[in-house]
Amino acid sequence: MREMREVRGMREAREMREMKKMREIREMREMMEMREIREMRERRERREMRGMRERSERRERREVREVREMREMREMREMREMREMREMREMREMREMREMREMREMREVREVREVREMGEMGEMGEMREMREVREVREVREMGEMGGMKEVRDEGEEGDGAGG
Repeated sequence: MREMREVRGMREAREMREMKKMREIREMREMMEMREIREMRERRERREMRGMRERSERRERREVREVREMREMREMREMREMREMREMREMREMREMREMREMREMREVREVREVREMGEMGEMGEMREMREVREVREVREMGEMGGMKEVRDEGEEGDGAGG
């Protein structure tokens, strides 16, 4: 009777130990599973964070690149506009210089013509004066010749009348 109780006590004690061991194993396994789940979650979160960070870095790099490209395009456009303005100004200046030169040449041609015309007018005037002088002289000479002729005629008449 006592042996049976002892055997039963030993068996119960053994069962208790085995249950305790089982419980410890189960707790260990649960802890390990929990730790694995936690690590997996942390890894996923880190990966997501890294992905978000990489995406944000890519976005920032893209934005920086876009800003730089826009600036470069603006600078190129400004340079082109400045070049076009300079070319337009140079063309205008060249045109103005050409117009001024043409106006000066036209003025010089006009002045030369005027000087020549004045010279010709002067020559014509001198020629006219010379012609007038000559005509006056000729008229006077003709008048004198006529007067001499009249005087001669009178003399002949006088001689004839007196004779």
